Amino acid sequence: MTKRNQVIGANIQGLGGALFEAIEFERGRITNPHSPVIESLVSRDIPEIEAVLVDRKDIAPAGAGETR
Repeated sequence: MTKRNQVIGANIQGLGGALFEAIEFERGRITNPHSPVIESLVSRDIPEIEAVLVDRKDIAPAGAGETR
């Protein structure tokens, strides 16, 4: 369950960054380095996400993040 939740959380974080974060430039310089208002996703904005974990018997196990 922890691995699934981590995958879902990473997806939500990525969606939030893609939809709400922006860096504005003017003449090659960042004009909004300290944005005072940062919107973020709330539970009503998030669709149901199903994380499917695949146990590959043909390759060696690898890390799956912070599962402890």
